[in-house]
Amino acid sequence: MALSLWFITLINLLEELDREIAIRGLIAFMYAFQLLLGPILSFKYLPNWDYYSIPVTEDEYFSFAIPAIIALIIGLYFPLFKGKFSFGLLSATKTYLADKEKVALILIGIGLVSSYLVKIVPGGLAFFFFLLKNLKFIGVFYLFYSKSNKKTTLFILVFGLLAINAITSSMFHDLILWTMFVGMLFTLTKKIPFFIKLSAAAAGFFVLFLVQSVKGEYRNALWFGSIPSGQETEYFQSLIEERISDMTTLFSDKSINGFIYRINQGWIVGNVLYNVPTWEPYANGETIVDGISASILPRFLNPDKYVAGGKEYFTRFSGLVLSSGTSMNISPLGEAYANFGSSGGALFMFAFGMIFNFILASIYKFSKFYPSLILWLPLIFLQVVKAETDFTTVFNHLVKACFITWILYKSFPRFLKLKL
Repeated sequence: MALSLWFITLINLLEELDREIAIRGLIAFMYAFQLLLGPILSFKYLPNWDYYSIPVTEDEYFSFAIPAIIALIIGLYFPLFKGKFSFGLLSATKTYLADKEKVALILIGIGLVSSYLVKIVPGGLAFFFFLLKNLKFIGVFYLFYSKSNKKTTLFILVFGLLAINAITSSMFHDLILWTMFVGMLFTLTKKIPFFIKLSAAAAGFFVLFLVQSVKGEYRNALWFGSIPSGQETEYFQSLIEERISDMTTLFSDKSINGFIYRINQGWIVGNVLYNVPTWEPYANGETIVDGISASILPRFLNPDKYVAGGKEYFTRFSGLVLSSGTSMNISPLGEAYANFGSSGGALFMFAFGMIFNFILASIYKFSKFYPSLILWLPLIFLQVVKAETDFTTVFNHLVKACFITWILYKSFPRFLKLKL
C-alpha cells in the first residue's frame, strides 16, 4: 500500500505538470517520497542494529503513516472555492509581463544584494533577507515570460551562482528545489510527452543518488581543508566522474545505505512513535499553538517565542540527542503524532493540507487582479514542499512569505512607480 501510494503521487505529479503549477502534487510526492518510500527501503535493506533503522515494526509505522498522508492529500485537493488555476491566468500573466524587464532586473538585483547581506545581518533580520535573496529567482521567472533578450544570460547567471554556492557550501537543497520549480513552469508552457517527463524524473533520481554518494566524502574534504581554495567545483566534479566510472562503488552497500539515510524521514517519525506516549506524553496541541504564535506575533510582543529549527522538539519527542552543530526536525507528520496520536494526527494532517489548499486557491483568485502573482508561488511554498521540517518552520514561512509578497506589491508602485 505504501509503495502504491508513493507511485500514485509520482504519476499524479507528472500529470499535474500539464494542468497547473504543481505545488500540491509536489507536496504530496515529497511526503510520500520521504515518509513512505524512504521507510520501505529502510525496512527492506537496513539491519535492525543500524542506528538509522526504524525502531517500530512495519505495521506500527505504516498503520499511522499511510492514513495520515492520505488525509494530507485529501486536504490538499479538497474542493474549496472558485480559486483554481486556469490557462487563462497563464495567458494573462504572459501578456502582463511582456514589458516587465525593468521590474525583473530590480528583483534580481535585490536578490543578489540580499544573498550577501543575509550572511552579515543580525539574527532577527536573517529570515527577512532569506526571503529577499530568493527574489532573484522570481525576477528570472518574470524574464521567462517577458520579451527581454537578457533572459538566457540572466538565467545562466542566477542559476549558475546557485549551483556554485551549492557546491562550495555542500548544501544542495535550494538548488534541487529551485530546479524543480523551473521545471514546473517550463512544462506548463511546453507540452512535454509523459514518457519524457517520466524519463526526466528517473534521471533526477539518479542524479540525487549520485550526489548523495559523494556528498559525505566531499563534505569531509571541504570542512577539513583538504581542498585548495577556489578548487571546490573541480574537486566535486572529479568525485562525480570517479563514481560514474566505477559503478561497483556507486551502487555499493555504503552508497545505498547513505541514500536511504538521507531520504528516510520515517526514521525520525518512527522514533517519535516509539517514544510517545511511553516516555513523553502527548503534547495535545502545545507545539501547534506555539508555532502559530511564533509565526504571527513579532518577537517584541512575544520575547520567549519558539525559534523555528526543531532541535528542542526533536530531542523531546524522539528521545534522540543531536550533536552540536547538527539540525534535524521531527517533520509535520511526527509532530502530528506527538500532539494528537494516530487518529488525531491524521485529522491534523488533513487540516494541514487544507491550509496549503486554501492559500493556493486564494493566490489563484487574487491572480485575476495581479496577473504576476502566480509566479510567486515557489517563494511562498519554498519551505512548505519539504517533508522534513516542523510545523513552526512551515507556518512561519507561509505567513512571512505572504506578508513580504504583499508588502512588495504595495511598495513597488508607491516608491518605484512600477507595478509587480
